[in-house]
Amino acid sequence: MRQIIIISFNTFLEIIRQGFFSIILFVFLGLIAASPAFTMFTLAESGKMVMDTGLASILLCSLLISGFSSSSSISSEIEGSTVQTVLSKPITRAGFIIGKSIGLLFSVLLSVYILSIVLIVTVRAGVLDAAWQRLDTTSMFVKLFGLFLSFLFACFVNYFYDKPFRSCLILSLAFFYTMGIIFLLFIGPDWNLAFARNLNLELVKACALIALSSLIISSVCLALSTRLNLVLTILISVSIFITGLVSDFILGEFASAPIFTFFYAIIPNFQIFWMADALIFEKTIPTIYIFNAFLYTVLYVCAAIIIGILLFEEREV
Repeated sequence: MRQIIIISFNTFLEIIRQGFFSIILFVFLGLIAASPAFTMFTLAESGKMVMDTGLASILLCSLLISGFSSSSSISSEIEGSTVQTVLSKPITRAGFIIGKSIGLLFSVLLSVYILSIVLIVTVRAGVLDAAWQRLDTTSMFVKLFGLFLSFLFACFVNYFYDKPFRSCLILSLAFFYTMGIIFLLFIGPDWNLAFARNLNLELVKACALIALSSLIISSVCLALSTRLNLVLTILISVSIFITGLVSDFILGEFASAPIFTFFYAIIPNFQIFWMADALIFEKTIPTIYIFNAFLYTVLYVCAAIIIGILLFEEREV
């Protein structure tokens, strides 16, 4: 158990220190933060467009990070024979994959968490659809000041304590944005005391469902990376992801046929995690629905990890 925890922790730090993690995260962070400027000409539908764009950005970001992270964490170590050193220690192949899985899942969850906070703050800040409207200055302050403090802190610990800049930046960003969202729970748009004003609870639920879907994407990428290289892992993961988004429309229509029923059962149904339509039509997302989605995620992630273990057990390293 101790070896699994060590592998998980090292994998987590290794992933968030990678250049691709920071690049992908900040590209989508900038896209979400700037989305009001792209959607302000949509005839009073800009708020809904920001939520739709934000959720899609978070989902795509988790897919890209999962593909690159799983390949750099597993397939690259296998091809570089680094895994032989790890397996020579008192750790089984199953324990190695479980440890890598936990580290990968937490790193992807961290990216989804940061982007979700940025989306929630951006939606609260609002969009200027008309000249008489005003932006929520407290939300703008939290978004920009949190980013500034994160860069400042990362530069400080990197210069004085020789800590890795990228990992410190990501972790400090999560910390300062968490403090920022807590601050917004008590401070209103006019810098007055107001508890949870203009914070969209349904958007929080939608982001939680996106986080669950990111766990499934990550587990699929990890299982594929035990046998495939980076390019094939990403290509097949994207194919599974797209098929999962439209499985209700393509496979669900022919569910009576055994072959279609089989593929409909094994391909993850990402449509159940996509709540943009519910947000657009201002529907309430039931808590029991989120709980059922959580159980679905746990089953699928466990199944994907078991498949990854079986594939890795038979591979020469």
